[in-house]
Amino acid sequence: MPGQSGLAGLLVGALTLTDAPVVDMPDSAPPPAAQASTADWSDAPRRTHYAATRRALETRLREGASRADYLRILQDNGFRVTAVNLDQADRLEVEIAKDDLSYEVLMSFGPDGQPDGPARARTRVTSNQWLADATRDALQAPRTGSGTAPADRRFADVAGGGAAYRDSIHQPAWERARDELERALIRGHKADEYRRSMKRLGFEVTARHEKDHRFAEYELVRDSLTFEIRIERNAITLLGRQVQVTSNLWRATDTWAALDDAQRR
Repeated sequence: MPGQSGLAGLLVGALTLTDAPVVDMPDSAPPPAAQASTADWSDAPRRTHYAATRRALETRLREGASRADYLRILQDNGFRVTAVNLDQADRLEVEIAKDDLSYEVLMSFGPDGQPDGPARARTRVTSNQWLADATRDALQAPRTGSGTAPADRRFADVAGGGAAYRDSIHQPAWERARDELERALIRGHKADEYRRSMKRLGFEVTARHEKDHRFAEYELVRDSLTFEIRIERNAITLLGRQVQVTSNLWRATDTWAALDDAQRR
């Protein structure tokens, strides 16, 4: 998997920093230092908090009126800019990290370098699947103490990952692979058949999360793509009742290893 990635959003509006409404940022999720098994890497229990934090950050970024404002808003909300993947006069894409959360932020500017267009269209915060090395280090720091989260700096001082790590570049391939999986993993099968279907499509199962007999979760890797599969099962027959194919943002160690191997090939 590419070691780097970009954060998406478009720049914000006419509100000033002093007059803008206050939006409460959700409390940070506890660092995953105490996680003892791959089952704790399940994305499902984290998604609500992740989405609420994303929405709150987007709202706060609309208070900005310059690059300096946006950097200050990110830092004031506990985020570090870990990579700048696109830096042009009219567009800026960065990766940010806090605790075990990472996003891409895309900002757009007019010819004068000021925010351009309606406030809601100028800044967008999205998930970050293709992580820059510095982003990955920052996410690992709370968990292991081994990472080094960069000090707060100007956007221009942060290393860039480039096009290879912008999620927007990889997203079409990811969506095509997701559609493949959704067509293959239909309801009414047991775990062995689902795993055979994944293998036929060229995916490696890198982690299994099976907390009880009602649910089974798998992490998959193929080349630079990773997914989480969540299967709701009939408690008696163990046949799949519902299958969800989603992004895989919190990854088991073996998933990271498989992605690293794919990047080296």
